[in-house]
Amino acid sequence: MAKIKVDLKERSYDILIGVDILPELGKIISEAKWGQDIFIITDPLVNDLYGDALRKGLKASICRTLEVPRGERYKNLKVASQIYDDLVKYSAHRDSLIIALGGGVIGDLAGFVAATYMRGVNYIQVPTTLLAQVDAAIGGKTAVNH
Repeated sequence: MAKIKVDLKERSYDILIGVDILPELGKIISEAKWGQDIFIITDPLVNDLYGDALRKGLKASICRTLEVPRGERYKNLKVASQIYDDLVKYSAHRDSLIIALGGGVIGDLAGFVAATYMRGVNYIQVPTTLLAQVDAAIGGKTAVNH
């Protein structure tokens, strides 16, 4: 696994690149102390493909998967609000961790929610498409449509 540091002073972050690293993510999160309560935001297809592999390695007191429908039309404030409601229902707090598991829509939506829920919670991108890798995950852009 390769690590690339994006040097932004106090906002610096690492990018981990590798093959089949989902099972290792739990160990990485645990060592970094990014959160014991984890919320995975994904869509049904990606959850079916990769959800079990990701959840298997996570060591969390709470690990919930929040599925949103697939497609650009669901990257909106209404869906973000539904995710906020779920986070409140499941007692997410400032020390919780949101993992975006999916393509660009999921990365944008989950990143927006993570940045705005309780004025920001820890957040990890697990991009599953090339566009998601270079757009939201590395570029840092997150947003919803209005």
